[in-house]
Amino acid sequence: MGFETAKEAIDKYISLLRLHGKKDGAINFGGGEPLLNWKVIEMSLRYIKATYSDEFELRLTLNTNASLLTAEIAENLKRYGVEIASSLDGLAKANNLVRLTSSGEETFDLIVNGFRNLELVGYPIEGISITINERNFQYILTEIIDWAVERKMTDLRIDIDVVGAINIPVAEVADKLMLLWKYAKQRKIQIAGFWSRPYENLSLSVLTDDVGFCGGVKGNSICVSPSREIFMCGYSNTILGNLDSFGQSLLVDGTYYNLVKNRQTGQMKMCQDCPIECQCNGGCQITQEYAAEINSMKLDRMCELYKTMTYRLLLEQISTQL
Repeated sequence: MGFETAKEAIDKYISLLRLHGKKDGAINFGGGEPLLNWKVIEMSLRYIKATYSDEFELRLTLNTNASLLTAEIAENLKRYGVEIASSLDGLAKANNLVRLTSSGEETFDLIVNGFRNLELVGYPIEGISITINERNFQYILTEIIDWAVERKMTDLRIDIDVVGAINIPVAEVADKLMLLWKYAKQRKIQIAGFWSRPYENLSLSVLTDDVGFCGGVKGNSICVSPSREIFMCGYSNTILGNLDSFGQSLLVDGTYYNLVKNRQTGQMKMCQDCPIECQCNGGCQITQEYAAEINSMKLDRMCELYKTMTYRLLLEQISTQL
C-alpha cells in the first residue's frame, strides 16, 4: 500500500468518527507482514500524530511476527505508543514446523530476536498469539506458558486454525485447550481464543453490552486493502466496497450493514436451536466463508468445538465455586 492510500483511509475513518461524535478510535496496521512496508507505516504514524492526536484518542496497533523488527523500528513503535500483537506458534520445534520464511528458513530465532529488540528499548511485548494446526498440535505444551511467564508476558491467545481446521478429534483438541487454560490460570497469565468467546459472551447482556463474536461481525471493524477494497477484517474475502464508496458501504442497507444484520440471533438457520446461538451466532466469519466456498463439513467441527469448550469452561467455573 502506498502512503496516499493509507492517508486517505485514515482521513475517511476519522471523518466517520466525527460524523458519529466519537473522540476515540483504533487504527491497526496488518496484512501479511506489515513491516515489509515499514516506510509507509512510519509516515502514517507521523501523519496521525501531527494531524489528529490533539482531537482524538487513537489506539494504534500493529500485527507482526516480529522477524523484521529491528532496534530502530522498535524505538519508533515505542515513540508512537503502538501496541504490538505478534504471533509465535509455540517454542522452536512447534513454531518452525509452521512458520518459515519465503525461502524456507526457520523463523523462531528471528521472531525472538525481534522481541529482544523491543526489550532493549524498554518496550517489551505483552503477549503472543499461537495458532495450532495438525503439524504443531503435539508440540504445543505447557512449556510455552512457562516461557511467556518468564518474559513477563500477561496475555496469550491460542487458536485452532480457523481456515483449514484440523483433523484431530474435537475431544482431543478440547483436552489440549483445557490443559493449557488451567495451567495458565495457575501461572496467573490470561489465555483466550475464539474457542472461549461464547463462554466469555455469556457474562454480557445485549441490553448493555456490545455482544458479538468479533469486532467484524459486530460492525466495529473495517479493513482497507492496498487495492483500495474494503473488508470487515484482513482475512475476509467478502468485499464490502472500496475506498471511493467508503460511506455507501457502511450505510443502512449497505453491504456491511446487511452482513452484520444477517449474523444476528435468529438470522442464521444453521444456528437455530443451538445452545450457544446468542453467544456465538455462527462463529468466525472467515470459517463461514471458507466452508461456503468448498461446501465443507468443517463448520460442523467448529460448532462442535465451540459448544464443547463452552460447556467445559462453564463446568470448570461451577466446580471452582462449589
